[in-house]
Amino acid sequence: KTLLCSFLCVFALLNQAALAQKSGIRGKVTFLSGNQMPGPDYANSGKGVKRKIFVYEGLQIPFDKLENGFFPIPQEKPIVIIQSNKKGNFKVRLKPGTYSLLIAEKDGYLWGNVFDSQGFINPVKVDKDKTSNTELQINYNASF
Repeated sequence: KTLLCSFLCVFALLNQAALAQKSGIRGKVTFLSGNQMPGPDYANSGKGVKRKIFVYEGLQIPFDKLENGFFPIPQEKPIVIIQSNKKGNFKVRLKPGTYSLLIAEKDGYLWGNVFDSQGFINPVKVDKDKTSNTELQINYNASF
């Protein structure tokens, strides 16, 4: 009985710590296509879309594997795979750190088109007890 009670107490504490996790990422996936050149009365921020999002710990992908914003699926396992809703919105709880968010857009390939100065793809930094906001833009069919 004592062992069972100890187990349940430890489980409850671990579960409470997981629920208390406040840090993570909130964002939107948008799809842009066609002419995006600015002009009078023109405003197009894209359409929210439902997509699978692969979340990796900060991922650097060699540029020689880049094919117009598409990358072969990395050998590294993603931390989590989430999905945006039909309006493109998503939210995921994560520990503090830097993450790369890649979008499943083509069989065997992931989409990512933003790099930081160290070559991390679609990087998003998550601070303790904060939610980072990001927009993931799929724009391979757009002209600028």
